Amino acid sequence: MKKLIIASSIALLLAGCGTSAADQAAELSTQAEQHYKDGDLQSAKAVYEKSLEIKEDPDVRQKLTLTESEIIALATIRQHLSDLSAANQELKQNVDSTALNETAIKIDTILNELTEVPVPEYSGVTVYLNRLKEDNDLFLLKSDVELFMLSAQTGLEVDAVKLNKSIQTFLDEHSKISNYK
Repeated sequence: MKKLIIASSIALLLAGCGTSAADQAAELSTQAEQHYKDGDLQSAKAVYEKSLEIKEDPDVRQKLTLTESEIIALATIRQHLSDLSAANQELKQNVDSTALNETAIKIDTILNELTEVPVPEYSGVTVYLNRLKEDNDLFLLKSDVELFMLSAQTGLEVDAVKLNKSIQTFLDEHSKISNYK
């Protein structure tokens, strides 16, 4: 009987030495926050999910939801920038005024959609889009696109090279969204 009590005491003592589920979940949440701060949203999402598997926490759930929203917004912005680059290549290849006008309309649509991407509040993506909306480069590019479309529609000679350079300058300046991997 004495051996059983000693064995039970040792087992209870050793069981108390391990980290609790709450501590593990908190540690994982801290790791996820660091991934988020480093701009590694995919890793942050995975670690938040692992934390929630161990212990459900409304704050961690909210952070996961924000991270997922930010991942979607970031992917959408990157897709629009990629589409803009592809449209710029089309612009270089087209010589027909109708095709040039269609490409310009596509570029105008991409620029409008880019600034209207739904983003979560208080995120790096929000800061990027707010700065972009106020940026002079975007205003100038939209103006160039509108002038180009007007010229193409009226049959005037269009300067695709100028618009191409304007788009390339915009992409060079704004294709990197800081703090994201």
